[in-house]
Amino acid sequence: MQDISKIDMLFEQREKIEWIEKTLKTLKEEDLQIFYFYYYLGKTNKEIGEQLNISEFAVKQKLYRIRQKIKKDLKKGGYSLDEFSK
Repeated sequence: MQDISKIDMLFEQREKIEWIEKTLKTLKEEDLQIFYFYYYLGKTNKEIGEQLNISEFAVKQKLYRIRQKIKKDLKKGGYSLDEFSK
């Protein structure tokens, strides 16, 4: 019984990832770069801003909007992403 619940959990996680990837494909190039730099490379808002020649505040604001878009799209798919609430 426990193995089935693990499989269900893994399946749900994979579906969430697919929804997120689908959303990321709709982002503008700069927003996608910001997301990548922050979540994959671990860069700070300041570092991202310097690299893209935009303000630290603009980076923070764009990350917030990206997270909101992902949450909204996941909700359409019947999922929540509470752990994505930074």
